[in-house]
Amino acid sequence: MKTVLPFNLKALGRHMSRTRYQRGTLRTSVPAHGSRAERPLPRGQYHATWYSYVRQPDGTESRRKKEKIIDRGLAEAHRIAQNYTGPLTKADAQRVLDLLIATDNGNYVPPNTAATLAVVAREYLVLSQPNWGPNMVRVAGKIIEKHIIGGSSAVGRLWTFPRQPSRRG
Repeated sequence: MKTVLPFNLKALGRHMSRTRYQRGTLRTSVPAHGSRAERPLPRGQYHATWYSYVRQPDGTESRRKKEKIIDRGLAEAHRIAQNYTGPLTKADAQRVLDLLIATDNGNYVPPNTAATLAVVAREYLVLSQPNWGPNMVRVAGKIIEKHIIGGSSAVGRLWTFPRQPSRRG
């Protein structure tokens, strides 16, 4: 006996997008295109390519190829590769590409670098206290309020303080 479904599965499947995962590609040269020859890039620059999925008015998705040259300036604009000088490494270029893909897909929210440690600590307390027991709320809550919320250092500047020398000789 053959069962007939009251709806068209093919039409339904066109409107159900699958989850997308991609890392993109990084190359040290711009590939040949048309009459242009392949062009090598200077050291520390990478040609990145990835795909963007655009939803059409009829519900289908089309794939658009995106490309960009990633260099040290773009990496520093995304707060990557700030702890060394010299050309950009491929690992850091991949981190920038991951951010570009996430931004393009709408999955990336840039961090609020103007937030203070007190604001972050208050958000932590609001999210964590419902899962704590009564003693933890009383003790940890007061410790956080007294020692962390009392300060107002910007979170973005926390890692710029110079380290103190070790006392261990």
